[in-house]
Amino acid sequence: MARKPNYRFDRMEKDRAKAAKKAERLKARQERSARRAEGVVRLRMR
Repeated sequence: MARKPNYRFDRMEKDRAKAAKKAERLKARQERSARRAEGVVRLRMR
């Protein structure tokens, strides 16, 4: 028997993951701008 879908819970989980990813990106962006303000430049290696 298939499980009953819980759309509200699924949506909450999706939104929580999206918010965490957004916060992580914002933190990285702020750290980069702080380093740039200090005059430290980091080159990306590809």
